[in-house]
Amino acid sequence: MMTFVSILFVAILSVDAVEFYCNFKEHYRCEVYSGTISSRNDAYVNGVNGRHQNSRSNRDVTGFDARKVNLKYFPRNLNSYLPSVTEIFIEQGLLEITKEDLQQYPKLLWLYLSNNEIKTIEENTFMYNSDLKLIFLGGNKINYIRPSKCV
Repeated sequence: MMTFVSILFVAILSVDAVEFYCNFKEHYRCEVYSGTISSRNDAYVNGVNGRHQNSRSNRDVTGFDARKVNLKYFPRNLNSYLPSVTEIFIEQGLLEITKEDLQQYPKLLWLYLSNNEIKTIEENTFMYNSDLKLIFLGGNKINYIRPSKCV
């Protein structure tokens, strides 16, 4: 009985996760060519793979470029696989962005979220990103931006 429960648990975990496959490009970005997120439940990342250049590794990747795949929700725990990301590019259908999504990127410098389906920017969305220099939100359906509280 214990083995069956363990196998069932592992099967459930694998259904609720995404694995990204990347081409590694200039400025050492992961240009995603395979991997989608269609629900909040499958937003957890369980791998980032691809052929690295010149003995580099995932630790060297500074950009995550998901403009060619469909991500309706922000990838969760991506920083476990790409800990040095300072640039994020997501287009084609992202529905929301939350401070919890961005909390894993305290060194984020550039955030490109153009041409998505974002409607609301909640209060303190960028509170964990004090180094953020540039945010692109053009082409979204934003109808409300909740102001952040200044202390």
